[in-house]
Amino acid sequence: MPEKDFQTKGYRMVEVKNPDGTVTMKNMWDVEAKYYSLMTLMEVNGTNKQLDCIPLQPDDVVLDCGCGPGRVAIQAAKRVKKVICLDASEGMLEECKKNCEAAGIENVEYVLADWQLTEIGKTIPEVDVVIQSRGGGGPSTFEMLEKAARRIAVNIIWAKGAPNLPMSRGKLFKDVYSEEDMEKYPELKPFEKRKLPPPPKEEHVPGPGGLFGKLDQELAERGIEKHVTTIDEGWDKWYATKEEAYDDLVCLSRHPECVEPIQFRKNVDQFLTEKDGGWYFFLPTQTDVTWFETRPEK
Repeated sequence: MPEKDFQTKGYRMVEVKNPDGTVTMKNMWDVEAKYYSLMTLMEVNGTNKQLDCIPLQPDDVVLDCGCGPGRVAIQAAKRVKKVICLDASEGMLEECKKNCEAAGIENVEYVLADWQLTEIGKTIPEVDVVIQSRGGGGPSTFEMLEKAARRIAVNIIWAKGAPNLPMSRGKLFKDVYSEEDMEKYPELKPFEKRKLPPPPKEEHVPGPGGLFGKLDQELAERGIEKHVTTIDEGWDKWYATKEEAYDDLVCLSRHPECVEPIQFRKNVDQFLTEKDGGWYFFLPTQTDVTWFETRPEK
C-alpha cells in the first residue's frame, strides 16, 4: 500500500464521538469504509448487471476511480486483464484490498490518490477504460477522461429519485435509536436530517444536469454520443433463517448495541421473502449506467 503522501481535494471531515465523550475528527470515507464494505458484498448481482451494459474487452486495463471497498473492481477484474483501484480514502482502499483477496482476485493494483489531482502517466498509467461509480473521484472534465482512457469512460450513478446507500441503510434502521443514543452518537441520526459541512470553495460546482452536468455539456458540444441504460437492482442476500438475517444486517449499524430489536426486525421483514428453503433479502434501488467513447474516430 503506498504511503499517505498525497493531497486531496474536498476531503470531508466529520466529528466522531468516542465512548469517553471526546470527539475525533476523521475523514468521512474512512469512517464509512467498514459499512460500505458490508453492503458491497450484497451487490454482486446488481454490479454484474451494470457491467453487462459496458463494452468491456478481455484485454482491457480498467481504472476504477473512487473504487471504495471494491464493489466494481472485483466483478470487473473477472472480465478484463487488469483493474487499477484508485481511492483517496485509506480506509476504503484497505477494505478493497481485503475484499479482492477474499474473492481470489489477483489482477488488481491499488493506488492511494485523489482523482482530481491525479497526473496521468505519473500517478497512474494511461488505461483503456475509466469507471467512475456513484460519483467516485468527483466530477471529471472530458479532457481528463480523454487523457486517461484510450477507449471509453463510464459513469455509474443512482437513477433519479432512487435511494442511495445511506438512504437504503436508513430504511433498515428507521426509528430504532433513542434520542439519547442519537445525541451521544450523532452519526446515528437519519441521513436526510444530518447536516454535512459545506464543500470547500474551490470544489467543483455542478452545472445543469447534476454532478456531471459540466461533462454532459462538453460531450454535447463535441457531438459525442452517450449510451445510457437504467438498471433495476439492489442489495440482496440469502439467509437460512430470519434470525441469521437479523444478526447479519444489524452489523450495518455503527452501534449495534443501540438498536431496538423489535422495530429493527419489523424494518428488515419488509425486505425478506421465503425462497429456496430460507429467506431472501432484497432492498431495491435503481442505477443509470452511462458510457461514451473518449477518443472517437473523427
